[in-house]
Amino acid sequence: MTPDTESVALWVIGRPTVERDALIAALRSQGVEILPLDFPTSGAQSPPTGAGLSGLAANLGAALREVLDGVDITGLEAQMARAHSTPSGVVYLEADVAQRVRPAVFARLGASRELAVEPHLAMDPEFAAQGLEVVSARESGGVLSGQGEAARALPDGRAHLAVATHGMDVGWIDRLLLQLSIASIDEHAWIFLPSGDPSVDDHLKRRAEFYGLTGQRPGFGSDLDGWIRGAEAVVGRPSERQAVAALSSGVPLLLVGELERRTGLGWSVEQGLSSHARTPVEVSVALEACLEEPRPSRVEFGGADQCAKALLSRLDGVRPSEAHPGAPGGEETLEIIGVTPGDSPQSDPEHERLEIDDALAKLKQRMGIDDGEG
Repeated sequence: MTPDTESVALWVIGRPTVERDALIAALRSQGVEILPLDFPTSGAQSPPTGAGLSGLAANLGAALREVLDGVDITGLEAQMARAHSTPSGVVYLEADVAQRVRPAVFARLGASRELAVEPHLAMDPEFAAQGLEVVSARESGGVLSGQGEAARALPDGRAHLAVATHGMDVGWIDRLLLQLSIASIDEHAWIFLPSGDPSVDDHLKRRAEFYGLTGQRPGFGSDLDGWIRGAEAVVGRPSERQAVAALSSGVPLLLVGELERRTGLGWSVEQGLSSHARTPVEVSVALEACLEEPRPSRVEFGGADQCAKALLSRLDGVRPSEAHPGAPGGEETLEIIGVTPGDSPQSDPEHERLEIDDALAKLKQRMGIDDGEG
């Protein structure tokens, strides 16, 4: 602890996440006093109860706020009221939380030093629209999760490719599976990462068998970062955290579909750190190219300690001090996805042939290849 940080106190407002926990731990290791203020999920908090007219007014007020804003923050406001001292600054990790809470913060503190922290590589334009200064790993900050050394491998030692479908539309799943099925990569196993969306995960599980794909899927709460670090490549649409896990481990990343520049995925393509297949028909050739090219170098990102230092450096009179990080592990059960090894897929050969012919024709056209067929 330094004399400069002894008197620094921050309110960190956001949903309870591993990223927020990492930032809070890093700030505390710098000697900063932290008051974590939890933003509730909708309906998670019951309105205050009380007797008489004042209790009725409180209940009606809380109910009205929930109807108007979607989330009742009465409990969070009560936490602010109980704070013993005025903070040196207020920190937000989500733009929607900042927008909902800032009027209450202003009512409590008046004009105060407010900062936003991007947990990964995305840049939410809503922070700038609210006039908040942003600490980002794209500049001097650091990512708050996704980095590490632990890598997962299959028990039989086969190399695997990780398929990510986070935030992917169900309509993309069949196109992606078709392209994976025609790519010349038979020696690799497939690990299908859970997306967290039951409709997407169930559809992928049903359709993988149709396309003759055999793979396995880890549980949603398991070490998905480890499966990414241990992969020969990641293809599809990873989450922001999963993208960090791939980039920081030197795992080739092939992203599919339209990407927004503000996302970490779009930024990684713009920086030349990831490959990009904009249309489904490009995926198989792009994936083969990913595996043929030399493995990319690891991208060096600062971590939670770096993020904390960058945050403190924005506050007047604060000079950050040195600190240190940590790591994971464990066993898990993998769910079988697609064709059971030894089974032959039940499919319509004519339908599949037409799909493949159409895909290859579009690919040739895009690559400017003329094979003389009319």
